Amino acid sequence: MKHLIFIGFFTLMFVNPVLAETVSCTNGVREDGITACDKCGNNCDWSFDTVSGALTVSGSGNMNDYTHYYQEEKETYYTTAPWGKYKGQIKSIDVSGLSNIGTHAFSESGSQLNNVNISDSVTTIGRHAFWQDNSLSSIDLPDSLISIGDDAFAWDRLTKIIIPDTLQTLGQRNLGYYADGNRDAENVEIICRGDNESCKKLSSLLEQYLHFTETRDANGKAIYSKKDISNRMTLAQAEDCSSLNYFWNGIECVREPDVSKRTCCPVCADLDGYCSRIRYTLPEADEATSDDNENMIEWIFE
Repeated sequence: MKHLIFIGFFTLMFVNPVLAETVSCTNGVREDGITACDKCGNNCDWSFDTVSGALTVSGSGNMNDYTHYYQEEKETYYTTAPWGKYKGQIKSIDVSGLSNIGTHAFSESGSQLNNVNISDSVTTIGRHAFWQDNSLSSIDLPDSLISIGDDAFAWDRLTKIIIPDTLQTLGQRNLGYYADGNRDAENVEIICRGDNESCKKLSSLLEQYLHFTETRDANGKAIYSKKDISNRMTLAQAEDCSSLNYFWNGIECVREPDVSKRTCCPVCADLDGYCSRIRYTLPEADEATSDDNENMIEWIFE
């Protein structure tokens, strides 16, 4: 009898199904290769790792726009994006290859989101794209970015945002405002990735920044007013130049998309042969600094 019980237990252990760690939608088909799923654009695929909490959205062209809805049972909002059902589980978001981030694409992602990586292809971040992601404290925006829509980062607890000098449009209520009304860009570190001349455009945008005044008109519509927050802006330092188009030349953050035109850092200039061997990626830099001169070399990283 003991032998039979053991066999039964052994069988149960092996027939118990293993839940998939990754949920994906590639070309409109789920990870099983059969079931249809909601794409995020004509050429947009997505996957979510339920263990690590990593959401990956990639492809080319435009991402779809979304809205949000309120679920009474849980008394909370959700985005209508296909990954919206994983609210509260998303810890990181990686967007690559796409030209935009859609309206409400990642809004209401929940309280665990703490890392967002956006590739140097995205030119537009839509309205409410990261709305109410109130655990997101910092973000580094790509060199390709031209426009940030209204409320894209509204009600986020941002303390640091790195913006490229390519930005032309900055929507209202984007820098640090959140629900309790205690912050509206007053404590947000705004860094322009560029030099004095190239960052003048961003400074002008910050002079005209529109923020919510906590008041409404007779019809209940929110009232916004201009607020000069250009004094919050600083120029990027070496650690904030790690992008495709910028590098630290030892003095300032310089924008130069053509790697072949980037200059040698002053420390390397006098070392025989080292200026021409400067590496712009971390793996190559690691290889180079294994030489005997590692204590003398100050490498420029991407």
